[in-house]
Amino acid sequence: MSTLRGFWNKAKVCFYSTSAMAMLAFTELAHGEGVGAIGRRAATEADGLGVGAQALFALGGLIMVGLSIFEIKKYNKTDGAQGKISMAAILLFGGAFLLYIASGIETGSDTIWGEGGGDKSRVQIQR
Repeated sequence: MSTLRGFWNKAKVCFYSTSAMAMLAFTELAHGEGVGAIGRRAATEADGLGVGAQALFALGGLIMVGLSIFEIKKYNKTDGAQGKISMAAILLFGGAFLLYIASGIETGSDTIWGEGGGDKSRVQIQR
């Protein structure tokens, strides 16, 4: 009897969540926005993903450089018994690379397409 109740409870949750998602879809369609406008909005919001990725790379780089500093401190405190200089070097160079990615991509796109050409909104395809 308890397994039947569990099944019906799961079925109710599934029904309610599906109904909520359907209502969200219908309200988006009822908003009256055309497919082209939805596409333009998605394209402008996609530009923010690039900025977010660059921020994530920069944060990861800073964390790796900080871990490198702590690894060097641990090596100096224990006279090489615990910390490894090779690990500190790997963390330092990896963090520096992550910090450099954002400016490297921008510089590379400016080199190929010209000043500001790497910006997706300014790329023009000519025939």
